[in-house]
Amino acid sequence: MYTETNLPEPTEHIFNNEELISQQEATVGQRFLNYLIDGLIMQYGLGLITGYLVVQLMVVVAPGTAYALFGTEGSSMFLLSTYLISIINFLLYYTFCEKIFRGY
Repeated sequence: MYTETNLPEPTEHIFNNEELISQQEATVGQRFLNYLIDGLIMQYGLGLITGYLVVQLMVVVAPGTAYALFGTEGSSMFLLSTYLISIINFLLYYTFCEKIFRGY
């Protein structure tokens, strides 16, 4: 059994020197601009495009279901379907952005 005093030294470092990145904190203005860009692209751009495409696809595939889901604004099915589309958009957008910009 190993204790803190006699733990073996790791033979390999987790990070190479090339992988170590110096970071600096973003300013309040940079954070606000990032919030605005994400909000505009995510909520309006991506939300409108995917919402339109989902509704058009549903009308072609199953018009009765499309009307039941999206026909009556304010119904519980309308709200549930729009929340579901929003959650999927959120997951796809932020996963894509984190991958592309490597977390910056």
